[in-house]
Amino acid sequence: MDSYSLGRYLQDARQQKELTLDQATATLKIRRKILEAFEQGDFSVSADLSEVQIKGFLRNYARYLALDEDVVMSYYDAAKNPKRRRGRKAKGKKNGNGLRHANGNGAISSSAITDPRKITSHIPQPQSRLTLSDERELAQQRFLRFINIMAVLVVSLVAVAVILFVVVQLIVSPVNILPQSDILAELPSQPTIT
Repeated sequence: MDSYSLGRYLQDARQQKELTLDQATATLKIRRKILEAFEQGDFSVSADLSEVQIKGFLRNYARYLALDEDVVMSYYDAAKNPKRRRGRKAKGKKNGNGLRHANGNGAISSSAITDPRKITSHIPQPQSRLTLSDERELAQQRFLRFINIMAVLVVSLVAVAVILFVVVQLIVSPVNILPQSDILAELPSQPTIT
C-alpha cells in the first residue's frame, strides 16, 4: 500500500465518524499540520520529528478513529518500504483469508493487506440517525415497558404475600380457648331435675 492510500484511509475513517480535524487536534494534542499531512499521505511531516514520534502519532490517531492500530502500522510500514514487499516471501503461515500471520519475532508481515479497496471494510459504519418522532416512539415504548414491568412486579409481590399468609395460617395451630362462662360448661354425668 502506498502512503497516499493510507492517508485516504485515515481521512475516510475520520469523515465517517463525522469528526473534524479540530476535534482530533483538541483531543489528541497533535498539531493540525501533522494530522493534515497524515491524511494527505505525507508521513515525513517535519525534520524535527523522529520516526518513533511519527509512529506514535499515527498509532494514537488510529486509536482515536477506532481503527486497528496494528493494521494501520503495517500499512505504514508497507508504505515506507515498498521494495521490501516485492520479491520476498513473508515469513509465517497463511491463515484461511490468505493473509500471513506474524513471524516468530512478533513482527507483522508487510504483505498483510495491501489492496486499498479492502481497507474500507475495516472502517466502522456510522449509526443511522433517528428522527424526532422515532425518538418519541422509542421513549414511549420504554415507558410502557417500564409500566409493564412494574405491574408484573406488584402483582407477583401481592401473590407471594397471599401465599405466605395462607401458609402461616395453616402452620400455626389454633389455640384452644376455654370459655369462662358457666353456660358453655361441661354437662353433668347425671341429668338434673329442675
